[in-house]
Amino acid sequence: MTLFLLLFVTFLIVLGLTPLVFLFGKNAIPNERSSHTKPTPTGGGAAIILGFLISVFIVFSSVSIIHATTSTFYSVVGVVLVSAVGLWDDLKDGGVSYKTRLVAQSIGIILLLQAFWYLQPASIAKILFCVGAFGWMLFLVNACNFMDGLNGLLLLSVCVILVGFMCGISASPKVIMMSLLLSSACLGFLPYNFPKAFVFLGDCGSTTLGLLLGFMTVLTCSDVPQSQLLTTTLRVILPFGFIMGDVCFTLLRRLFLKRPLTEAHRDHLFQLLHRSGIPHAPISLLYATLSGVVILSLLYGSVTLDMLIYMLLQGLLLWGVRWITKVRNVAW
Repeated sequence: MTLFLLLFVTFLIVLGLTPLVFLFGKNAIPNERSSHTKPTPTGGGAAIILGFLISVFIVFSSVSIIHATTSTFYSVVGVVLVSAVGLWDDLKDGGVSYKTRLVAQSIGIILLLQAFWYLQPASIAKILFCVGAFGWMLFLVNACNFMDGLNGLLLLSVCVILVGFMCGISASPKVIMMSLLLSSACLGFLPYNFPKAFVFLGDCGSTTLGLLLGFMTVLTCSDVPQSQLLTTTLRVILPFGFIMGDVCFTLLRRLFLKRPLTEAHRDHLFQLLHRSGIPHAPISLLYATLSGVVILSLLYGSVTLDMLIYMLLQGLLLWGVRWITKVRNVAW
C-alpha cells in the first residue's frame, strides 16, 4: 500500500467511524461552565485513536521501524489504556475521578517510555531523561484535555503542530510517519468538530492526543546526540507554547486566587475570550495561527529568535484578553 493511499484510508476510516458516536455515545449536557448550548455527543476522539492504530498496524506489518516487538506491544497497550479510561470518563454518569484518570495516565506513559530502556545502557543521564519525559508527557496529556473547550480549538492546533513536525521540527523518521498518520486521522474528524461541533473529542480524544504528541516529542529528543539535546528539546516544546501558556497562566492564577485546581471552571484565556462574545471559530483559528507563526520561525530562524517571538505573541495575547474582558465587563 502506497503512503498516499494509506493516509487516505486513515482519513476515510475516521470519517466513517465518527458517526457511530450518534448511536452509541453519550450527550454532553450544557451547564454553567460549558461553552456550548446544546446537548452534543462526546467521545468521538475514539474514532481518531482507532483509525490511527489501524494505520500504525498496517505500517508495522510492512516496514520495520521499531526495535522490539515487546516494546511495541507495551506502547500500544499504554495508548489503549489512556484512551479507554478517557472513553469511560466520557460515557460514565458523573465521570471518573481525577485520581483514577491520573493513575491510568501515569501507567500509560510508563508503558510508552519503557521502550527507551532497550535503546541505551542504564545511566544517570538515561534516568533523568525518562523522569523528565514522564513529567512532560503527563503535563501535556492534561493540558490537551484542558484546552479541548471550544469547537476545533485543540484539533486545529494539533494539526498545525503535526505539520511542523513533518516539515522539519523533528528529524526522526518514526515521528514523521506518526505525524502523517495522526494528522490524517484528525482531518477525518475535523468536519464533525469545526466550525460547528456535531461531535466532541471528549477525554478519550484529547488525553490520547496529548499522550501521542508527548511521545513524539520524546522520540525526537531521544534520536539526537546529548550535545544537541537542549536545543532539540526547545524546538519540540515551543510549538506547544500557547497550549502551555494558557494552562500555566490559568493554574497559577487560580492558585493565587485560592481557587481549587481540580474544580471545573471557565478561567482559561480562550474561555475568557468566548465569554467576551467572540465566537468559537475565530478563537480556534487564532490559537492555530499563533502556533503556526512560532513553527515557521523555528523552521526558518533560530531557537533564540523563536523564543523572543513566542514571548512577544504570548504577551500580546494576555494583553488582548485583559483588554477585551475589561471593555466587555467580563469578570476574571
